[in-house]
Amino acid sequence: MTRKFTLQANSRGLENLVGTELVGFHYIESLDGCARWALIFETQKPRQYDHLIKDDERTLTLRFGTEMNTTGPSKSALKTVRILLSEKHLVGNSKTRFTLKGTCGGISLQRHRAKDKHWKERKVSQIVDELVSEVGGLSSRIEPTEGKFSLMGCNIPTGRFVKNHLLPLAYTEKGRDWRFWVENGKTVHFAPSDPRGGGKPLRFTNRFRDGWFILNSPKIIKDTQFETGLRSGKIEMMMYDADRNQLIRQDVGEHSGNFNYAASGRPKERKHVSETIRVNYQQGRQTDLRANKLLRNVGQTIWGQHGRSLYRLVALMDYEPGIRVNAPAFVDLVDPLDLPDASTGNWIVHTVKHLYSRGTTKTWVRLEKRWER
Repeated sequence: MTRKFTLQANSRGLENLVGTELVGFHYIESLDGCARWALIFETQKPRQYDHLIKDDERTLTLRFGTEMNTTGPSKSALKTVRILLSEKHLVGNSKTRFTLKGTCGGISLQRHRAKDKHWKERKVSQIVDELVSEVGGLSSRIEPTEGKFSLMGCNIPTGRFVKNHLLPLAYTEKGRDWRFWVENGKTVHFAPSDPRGGGKPLRFTNRFRDGWFILNSPKIIKDTQFETGLRSGKIEMMMYDADRNQLIRQDVGEHSGNFNYAASGRPKERKHVSETIRVNYQQGRQTDLRANKLLRNVGQTIWGQHGRSLYRLVALMDYEPGIRVNAPAFVDLVDPLDLPDASTGNWIVHTVKHLYSRGTTKTWVRLEKRWER
């Protein structure tokens, strides 16, 4: 079925681009970081859009969708984006082509630094909430963490500081598989992933079924080629306990953490340690956690970050603008003989890419899971 593409933007002149002027549009968002987008259009009235070239880092909101959709939402959520690159191409004597590229509003986390900050006996979740509030322009949904720390900021972008330095310290009994991402370019999430949460699962299949999303030639990938570099084989945590004057070591793997699962079974741990990670947060009484508990918590969080994407499912599908990342998904695949495929089960939506090119619309999805059946 042909899906008529619609695009709404709050910037002058961009509201009615859909038609002969619009050449291409794409929007990619994932759990890995900031969303990316691009827009290409042609016009015979270039002065109407010259403000897009003159303005620096223009922020706007946009919503894309379709007027024909029987299986899901007809429009995406409102996206807050920023223009980072503008190009004006004079094509012959009759028309001008504009190319706009940018990211979501979460890029402001990378344009901010917390180098002069200092926190004394604060929870990691409180520190993250304070930093997001200081950046401005973003809302937050932050789950409370356990343990208090005395930390200092550093001269790196705040987004990288949260991901590389604060996220490994995040811990709670409710979940160890912590995530840090920006939803719709506006809302910062800092919370443990829950494959059973997030509402009713989206339903995907590779056969026609009323009310289901149809995957075209889905590809299932099990990838362990970068297992050592991604710390997804098994890791060893090591730190010096100044109070007891002793060196503590602990192996951390899939069977050492109480992770959230949506199916039975777990990935197999490797027999050999892939990397030793040194933790020094206990020195100088920087936390109220015991050294062995801190070591276990940090190890489980690091393992959760890097060991989650053992399985990936990628596929093209009909244009579906309402699919969101971090949504639980149930996949029901069948082989050419209509027998159930082994990949049938529960997944999580990791990446969604929406494409429009000269009248053709498609959606590309990547699902992930960390468990084996």
